[in-house]
Amino acid sequence: MAQPAYNLRDFDRQEAEIKVRKKTAPKTTAKKAAQKKQVKSINWAPVKTTLASAVFFVLLFSVLYSNAQMTQLTADIAQRREELVELKSEYDYLDSLMQTNASARIVESYATSELGLIRIDSNQIEYIVLQDEDTLETTRSESFWAIVKRNFLNITEYVAA
Repeated sequence: MAQPAYNLRDFDRQEAEIKVRKKTAPKTTAKKAAQKKQVKSINWAPVKTTLASAVFFVLLFSVLYSNAQMTQLTADIAQRREELVELKSEYDYLDSLMQTNASARIVESYATSELGLIRIDSNQIEYIVLQDEDTLETTRSESFWAIVKRNFLNITEYVAA
């Protein structure tokens, strides 16, 4: 038998090898691309952890700071309330002292005993009606006895003082 010019089985094997190579070649290329992506991509886990920790510490610091401020303000409020109580007590004392010193009876007794003043009589009051508000002219027509009485009171006031 003569040998055929072409061995077709050899071609079948080569085609099968090429198909196998083609099938495996893209897989290796995909793996290499994935590896390249992994190499190119940044590992974000440590960055995220660091940022989360920083946010946590900032929030923790702000809570502690606000608690410290609240404690300080509470102490200030307590101190101001104590001052207010003291000032109210002093006000009450001074108000009662003023009420006792400013009563009409005490003022009148001080005026008569210490200053030598006497209560005014209704006949000593003179009402003056002004026609021109800028000037005032009074004419007194005192009797002789009124002048003597006024001078006598002035002398007794001078001697008493």
